[in-house]
Amino acid sequence: MSIRPPLTVLLRTADHTRKVEVDLDPDQEVARLVEAAIQRWRLPSEGHYGIVNVSRNRTLGLADRIGDQVSSLELLELQPVLVAG
Repeated sequence: MSIRPPLTVLLRTADHTRKVEVDLDPDQEVARLVEAAIQRWRLPSEGHYGIVNVSRNRTLGLADRIGDQVSSLELLELQPVLVAG
């Protein structure tokens, strides 16, 4: 099993009010990044959020592994997701 080096990415909120450079484990699931961003920025936990790789114009699935969808120095955006029901 090979160990991949961390990926350094920029993460921002959809309204561009918050932005951080972060090192991520490439084997980490996107859902863990979403959870960490909600906690760090004290966003409403009852909301639903997703991650978009702005650099590639691609929405990431919550079960995707970061390293399979993102390269170093790419821009990711935490976006609220409308859940209709």
